[in-house]
Amino acid sequence: MRKLTISALLICLPGILVADIYRWVDSRGVVNYTQQKPNNVASTLVGRASQGQRSAPSAPAAPAATATRQPGQAELSAEQQAKLDELKNQEAKRAAELAERQQANCEKAQTTLEQLTTSTRIRVRGEDGEVRAIPEEERLSRIDQTQLAIAQNCI
Repeated sequence: MRKLTISALLICLPGILVADIYRWVDSRGVVNYTQQKPNNVASTLVGRASQGQRSAPSAPAAPAATATRQPGQAELSAEQQAKLDELKNQEAKRAAELAERQQANCEKAQTTLEQLTTSTRIRVRGEDGEVRAIPEEERLSRIDQTQLAIAQNCI
């Protein structure tokens, strides 16, 4: 399957590389990229992959207010910039929460591995509430699973 996907990509690649790529902004301020020059809209030829060159804009783009702009980044209105900043803050919070969970999972897996490797008779509470000793095969299987969890969470 992987070879088929790679083959299909290689077959389509020359057609993609020859195409012109136009950048344009619609009436709602959304940046669009197309291979065909749009009608009645100011657009910029941003790439001709076969020649690897850029050309001048076909018509000037409408200026928008922006606080900071990096090369290649679309200009944003103040409202759009505020929403972008809010999204970045939310993403940073999610990343911090993920890092905390990953650290907690790492510590739990390390503790579990230590218990599984230092004791040969492990007792667990079953679904019925009864305590039972796990067989050696299950203990070794749990050790493998715990080592995998450590590899995934302890970076």
